Amino acid sequence: MPPSPNVHTGLGFGYARIRSIIMSVLVNKAKRAPVNAAGEVPHSLARSARRIVVLIVTIAGMLLLAVPVANDPSRIAIVRGKRAQEFVDQLRASLSIESEVAVVVVPYHPLVFSVEPTDKSKKHFLLSMELGFLQMLHDDELRASLAHELGHVWIYTHHPYLQTERLANEIGMRVATREALVRVYTKLWNYEGTTGVPMEQLLGPAPSEPWQRPAGTGY
Repeated sequence: MPPSPNVHTGLGFGYARIRSIIMSVLVNKAKRAPVNAAGEVPHSLARSARRIVVLIVTIAGMLLLAVPVANDPSRIAIVRGKRAQEFVDQLRASLSIESEVAVVVVPYHPLVFSVEPTDKSKKHFLLSMELGFLQMLHDDELRASLAHELGHVWIYTHHPYLQTERLANEIGMRVATREALVRVYTKLWNYEGTTGVPMEQLLGPAPSEPWQRPAGTGY
């Protein structure tokens, strides 16, 4: 993914402009400086040059520190992708999935999140995540999303002809909560601008509230 033009192009222009101004001052000062009989430039000019070099380095450092790294899409993709891979490896172990699953963050995917085998033996899978939606998820929601995708991997390697969203969620809810998946689907439909479907179709019936004895009654 290319770096953010608003960040890096702006930084390069600012630094080049400052350097150009300082060098112009240095050159003009050198032209006006007297030269002694031995053809040497006075020490005052040499000291000025050193000060200007220090000034350039200081300003460059300040500009680098001012770069909004958190808003750089390429850096966000690296950090979130690494976090997702850690979750995938943990969840694979919990679900006893032996196949390797590699995570990749992409700028666009028609399914937003998706997983597919990369070989006929289904020993290796590629799990693709669209960056825009990935940035919307908290860690528990990211884990739930990945658990759902790993549910598809589990089905691929156990019952490949039974691929459904609901079954993938049933597998995923072995290691993630229903509540987190509800939030994921709600955010997904908002992200896509769609109305979605009833949660029961995707997650099964909601668990009923535990029965409580009315207050003031005996056994």
